[in-house]
Amino acid sequence: MNAAQIHLALNHAPLMGLGFGLLVLLYGLVRKSADVQRAALIIFLLTAILVIPVVLSGEEAEDVVKGLPNVADSRIEPHEEAAVTAQVMMILLGIASLGGLYLLHTQKSLKLVASISLLVLSAIALLVMLYVSSLGGKISHPELRAGYARVSGSETGDDDD
Repeated sequence: MNAAQIHLALNHAPLMGLGFGLLVLLYGLVRKSADVQRAALIIFLLTAILVIPVVLSGEEAEDVVKGLPNVADSRIEPHEEAAVTAQVMMILLGIASLGGLYLLHTQKSLKLVASISLLVLSAIALLVMLYVSSLGGKISHPELRAGYARVSGSETGDDDD
């Protein structure tokens, strides 16, 4: 596998981990379950760790795809810049999750303000990751770009009827 394939294979894991962890944390808050909240924080911590290979493979992936016919080189830089913000968000979420796990270990429950803070931080991180993913998809997927118009079947010789 080359770096681009590795990057594409791994880059969905943090996004899915964030979404799943956010749902688990919400459930834990509603149920007032420290165990479920602990599970969410572990998911966030693992997700933050998963960002490392995604980031490390990103630069090499750029080298692999730059100049390919279906790749918009001008779209790589915005994706890369947004990914730095996402990386910072994930570091913050990982540190906050470690702090939350420590509180759960010493106090057996998270204070509501800590839970809400983690919920807000994870939601913001998820939105940032969605934005980064959107920018990444537009690098080589013209159908995701603004103004994309599909050529009708009659113009390409394909029959949709």
